[in-house]
Amino acid sequence: MASIVTEDVSRLSYTIYKWSSFSGDYLPSNILEDKPHDQKSRWSSETNDPPQFLFLKLARTAVVHRVTFGKYENRHVCNVKKLEVHGGLEEDHMTMLWEGGLQNNSQSETFTLKHSLDDHVFPCNFIKIVPLQSWGQSFNFSIWYVELWGLCSPHVITPALNWVKQYRNQQAVRLCLKHLRQCDFTEAYEALQKKARVLLEHPRLTELHKLLVDEGDYASAEHLLEQSSEEKLLDGYVAKQAVKPQWTLLNSKTASEVCGEWPYMRGGHQLCIDCDSEVLYLFGGWDGTKSLSDLWRYDITSAQWMQISADTSQEGGPNPCSCHKMCFDSVNKKLYVLGHYAEEQQSNIDLVSPLYCYCARESVWTLLSSDTNADGGPQLLYDHQMCFDSVTQSLYVFGGRILMSSNFFVKEMLDEYSGLYAYHCPSNKWSLLRSSNGSIDGSTDLRSRMAHSMVFHPVTRKLYFLGGQRGRDLLSDLVSYDVESDEAEVLCDGVTNQIPAVGYTLRASLDPIRNQIYLLTGLNKHNQDKKIGLHVSLWVYDITTAKWTCIVHTSQHSNILSWQQQDVPCPRFAHQFVYDHVHQVHYLFGGNPSKDHSHMRLDDLWKLKLFHQSREALLLRCQYLIRKCKFQELALSDPVEAIRFLRTELSSLVNHDDAEESKEFRELTLSLISSSPSTSSSSDMSAIRVHRSQVYNQLSLFFPEHMAQPSESLTDLLNI
Repeated sequence: MASIVTEDVSRLSYTIYKWSSFSGDYLPSNILEDKPHDQKSRWSSETNDPPQFLFLKLARTAVVHRVTFGKYENRHVCNVKKLEVHGGLEEDHMTMLWEGGLQNNSQSETFTLKHSLDDHVFPCNFIKIVPLQSWGQSFNFSIWYVELWGLCSPHVITPALNWVKQYRNQQAVRLCLKHLRQCDFTEAYEALQKKARVLLEHPRLTELHKLLVDEGDYASAEHLLEQSSEEKLLDGYVAKQAVKPQWTLLNSKTASEVCGEWPYMRGGHQLCIDCDSEVLYLFGGWDGTKSLSDLWRYDITSAQWMQISADTSQEGGPNPCSCHKMCFDSVNKKLYVLGHYAEEQQSNIDLVSPLYCYCARESVWTLLSSDTNADGGPQLLYDHQMCFDSVTQSLYVFGGRILMSSNFFVKEMLDEYSGLYAYHCPSNKWSLLRSSNGSIDGSTDLRSRMAHSMVFHPVTRKLYFLGGQRGRDLLSDLVSYDVESDEAEVLCDGVTNQIPAVGYTLRASLDPIRNQIYLLTGLNKHNQDKKIGLHVSLWVYDITTAKWTCIVHTSQHSNILSWQQQDVPCPRFAHQFVYDHVHQVHYLFGGNPSKDHSHMRLDDLWKLKLFHQSREALLLRCQYLIRKCKFQELALSDPVEAIRFLRTELSSLVNHDDAEESKEFRELTLSLISSSPSTSSSSDMSAIRVHRSQVYNQLSLFFPEHMAQPSESLTDLLNI
């Protein structure tokens, strides 16, 4: 290990370099040069200007797998918050290996670096660390310790270098092939391809280029795309496209005169769905003055509410409650209710935590436990989360604030949070899976909190925890927990990568088929001004790709009455948001629409349908691009035929109810005005080929990346 000790950390900031083994292999200590390779990589003692990057030259070529960043013994304003790591064989040609950030603490952090391409490892001679942001504003960057993990054994590096050389040659040939084909140098293109024996792209795309660009056989090109769609070659592109939301107001008692029964206005209630029977269950809540104990049933097919019970406490069920939790067992058609909110300064507060079960088939309430804490479960709590596992018939309860009587006179105890519990319904037994600090063994990968969201994935057997509040901190992390292996994984740590919504009463749902999590905001904090405001924002998290996408975002109006004529629900908190994964529909009910009116509540019921782009819709888009290309060529040679083609062949592919598509279609008539008929010439044919090539490039984007030609262009590499 080579080290440089600095005497004045505020003026100079050096790094300790260390190279360690990967998989137990021994590597020499001089794998890294002791001194920075470039003077730009260190602070200037004269100007005190921060460096642009830290440049490390490896003493030997190596495949770098991981990097560890050590830190100062305390929190420090110069600690790096965001940074990038690049690597490569040459100084001027590097690939980004990792992008992220570090937490502002004294604990070292290790990250996996990108070290493979096309299922082959690639080696590096240089590592460049680029700091982007420090934890303190207008402060220099300090990297206290860097440790690289990897392999430099000859039996690994030699074949890796050979593959890199071969890969570069192939990519160079592919760029040349692309350029020759674009320039219509057919003979040179065929000669190079025959000599090098390198394919520019997948044969399916080569055939498409021949039909569309070379021959102008538009009908055959459409048929080829139909075959590609049937073979699901376009499905990858479809899955990446944005989702279009459609809100529908199913009605509310305050919005219009409603025949029949309708639940009272409320917030802090619970809403569950029976996807098989298409039934919603609504229980409890706060109407602005008191807690409720009524149980309602909404039949989605008939669009009718029915009050099952006006007061469940009179039928062996729970007392009036709010901020409780309820979940549904779809197999046995049972509802489970746990917890409630109460003013802690009340001297007569009942600290016992009962667990109730309602059998929907028999319309009977059962008290499963008069005090879950005495039976090994959680204490009395509120703003927790609860999920049901139909396979194991288990109930999972996580987080929530524990209610403590003020008679204890212990202020610190009033901020106690509950851990992760499991309740096995057949055996009526509780078990503690994780304590309030994250784990029974003391690790903190799963901190307890309140006002968070939790969903259960029945296929992967994982719980997902999102956001919440712990003390004065608003959490913005995403953690998964495997109920089979008892392992937690931090997907978003809340520092280097966060969930997009930070605030109170976040509502989440999960689609096990699409493998996605939906997150609806309530009271949300802006990262810029750090103020809490009401917003309707719906985000989707793709578990497979680990990416967030915003579907809906609406800010609050100054007057809540201005939302009565809107076609989307007004911003709110303390609402309920459930998902029917069978029919792929969300339902939203009630909530509090204003922080300024303490007694105002809502009783509106909304349906949200998310429309994903289908394979058929993408195929129509492909056909439209091809026919649009043909129309523009006809406009140059035969305007009369172009008009007929526009009205018949092209118009049938346009959704004239869509404003954007209709506008694009109408603008095509400008091609007839701006162009004049002409005879074929070499310049015209060249322009037509260029236009066909542009359409081909658009169509190739719909195919998987590994099938298409390189996205780079040979001419872009010229420094002119």
